[in-house]
Amino acid sequence: MYTIQTGSKFLKVEYYIRPDEVFTIKVSDTPKIYKTRASAQTDLTRAVDWLAKKIDWAEKSIRDAEAGVVKNQKLVERLRAKLADLLDLPFRDVEQQVTTVRKSIARAESNIGYHNPSIRSFRQDLARYNRIRTAGAAVVGLQQTVEAL
Repeated sequence: MYTIQTGSKFLKVEYYIRPDEVFTIKVSDTPKIYKTRASAQTDLTRAVDWLAKKIDWAEKSIRDAEAGVVKNQKLVERLRAKLADLLDLPFRDVEQQVTTVRKSIARAESNIGYHNPSIRSFRQDLARYNRIRTAGAAVVGLQQTVEAL
């Protein structure tokens, strides 16, 4: 009887439909018991690969979301400058342009507000994945875990 131990907790690898595609990884107080060391080692290898992919994905998502925020902030600055120039002109001549620019500013500010919670969520996921990875998971016999506790 074997299990995957990470620090003082246990790692549970859960699968989606196919048994070779990892769905999620959980850290819990109760161990998932494997009959053979080879099956536990296979799940540990798959978990490490899955974590590496998820870390890469989270880092890429953070970069993309931050780039979107920067892009929209620059757009807002540019549109506000354009709006200031338009407001100097007679209003009847540029009424439609002013309305369009104001709507564009509102849309860009909305996009900035949309990306900020996403960035926070991606950073939380990244921190979770890094905690699991740095805890150092290993396949151990069930008797060894009882002695360690």
